[in-house]
Amino acid sequence: EFETIHAQVKQLPRSLMLPLLELAMPSLKQLSREQHRSFMGRLSKVVTLDRHISLFEWCIFKILRHNLDDSPASRSGKLMLDNAVRECEVLLSVLAIAGETDETARARAFAQAAQELDVGELTLADMDASDVKALDAAVDRLRDLKPLQKPRLLKAMVKCVMADGKVTP
Repeated sequence: EFETIHAQVKQLPRSLMLPLLELAMPSLKQLSREQHRSFMGRLSKVVTLDRHISLFEWCIFKILRHNLDDSPASRSGKLMLDNAVRECEVLLSVLAIAGETDETARARAFAQAAQELDVGELTLADMDASDVKALDAAVDRLRDLKPLQKPRLLKAMVKCVMADGKVTP
């Protein structure tokens, strides 16, 4: 089943992947524990088949893990944005780099996001948007933000994504 569906899905335009994932989520939540383990295992193999995990693949995998895992790790919610400056730099840098091909536009998007976040001096990280290890570590730490800190980060992320007035997958 997975291989049949995968062959059909990989022919779809990328712009339809997130809506398709949303449509599939209720059915995926109905999987038995064994089916879930098999599905996630096969998905992991597909994602790592070429020995490179793209930012888009990482996002899809994270969305699925977040929505389908039985017991997400409990978080303390004690982290302040001021204590997660490096993680914010990584996250906003990846968004700017993934969304802009021109360095000036990247810098502008990042600067708008940094200004919105207002945690002091942030520097656009010299990294590749596909550096999912750094992104994974940053996102994992940012999950510990205090609940009232998260809206500031989300607003900064939106500023970064919308800097050029376009949203793309």
